[in-house]
Amino acid sequence: MRPAGEAALAVANGGRDLLLLYGDPGLGKTHLAWAAVRHSRERGFPAILWGVPEFLAFLRSSYDGEATESVDSKVRTYSSPDFLLVLDDLGVHNATAWTEEQLYRILNRRYENEAPTIITANVGIEKIDPRIQDRFLSGVVFCEGKSQR
Repeated sequence: MRPAGEAALAVANGGRDLLLLYGDPGLGKTHLAWAAVRHSRERGFPAILWGVPEFLAFLRSSYDGEATESVDSKVRTYSSPDFLLVLDDLGVHNATAWTEEQLYRILNRRYENEAPTIITANVGIEKIDPRIQDRFLSGVVFCEGKSQR
């Protein structure tokens, strides 16, 4: 996991824009992501971590009758390079055309804005939307080892 930890620290330090950590459950990907969030905040750079299902529910809440912010507004907000965004557990959500499109919109804009972004996934790289894979091509780290759970 050393390369994964070094890569997560590089993103938290602003030296790398996009990182995808993937591998079996229990290897410490979420732990590394939280460490990157803490490190980023300690150096004065805002950071936020969302579980992918919760993040998608947050976007979907824009369709509630009393919503005050549109999906497009949320996409613009979360595309900003002004903070580290960590999305945890890509692939555990109910993948629909809408969810995949929203994730791609945000991640593509973050890529274009050179915004620091970390994604963790417990699924194989082949199960991740090819458009998202393409954006993270130079920042993909396969995590392997024995489960720590």
